[in-house]
Amino acid sequence: MNEKLIAIVQEYVEKLFRENAPPENIYHNLEHTKDVVASASEIALAEEIAGEDIEIILIAAWFHDSGCIVVCKGHEDISSKYASSFLESVNYPKDKIKKVLSVITATKVPQNPKNKLEEVLCDADLHHLGTKDFDEKGYLLRQEIEKRGDGVFSDEKWLHHSFEFLKGHHFFTSYAKEKYGIQKNINLAKIAKQLELMKEKKEN
Repeated sequence: MNEKLIAIVQEYVEKLFRENAPPENIYHNLEHTKDVVASASEIALAEEIAGEDIEIILIAAWFHDSGCIVVCKGHEDISSKYASSFLESVNYPKDKIKKVLSVITATKVPQNPKNKLEEVLCDADLHHLGTKDFDEKGYLLRQEIEKRGDGVFSDEKWLHHSFEFLKGHHFFTSYAKEKYGIQKNINLAKIAKQLELMKEKKEN
C-alpha cells in the first residue's frame, strides 16, 4: 500500500469537504467519511486484505460520499468523477482507477457488491446499522434529508422507513456479520417495539 498516496488523498478530500460541504450536510460529511475509512480499514485487515487491494478500498472510502457536496441522491456518480479526476491528476494507473470507481459505485443503495473489495466498503459505509450509535446516526440522516428539502417525516413514518431499511439490509463480510449482526438485530427489535407502542396508543 502506498501510504504517501493515501495521505495525499485524505488531505485532498478533507479540503474538498471543508471548502464546499453545505451546512445542512450533518450526516454525509467529513466526520462520516473518516468513520467509514476507519471501519473499512478494520474490516479489510480482519478479512486479510492487504497491499494494493487495501489501497483501493481506502481511496474509495475517502471519496465515496464526496459527491454529497453537490447532491445526495445519486451522489455516487459525482463521487466517482471527483475520484477519477484526482487520481488521473496524480497519474494513478487506469486499471486501478477503474477498481476504485467500481468500489464507490457498489455503495449505492440497494448495495450490490461484486467482489470482496466492494463488500468491505459496503459494510463499512453502513456499519452503524449494527452499533449503539444507530439512533443518533438515524436522527442526523433524517435531519439532513429534511434540511436539504428531500423529504419530511413524522416520527412514525421515519420509524417505518428505518425498520424496512434495516430489515432489507444484510452485511456481506464474515467480520461485519459477526461484529455488527447482534446489535443490528437489537436495533431492529427496538424499532419494532416502538412501532407496536405507537399502534397501541392509536387504538386506545
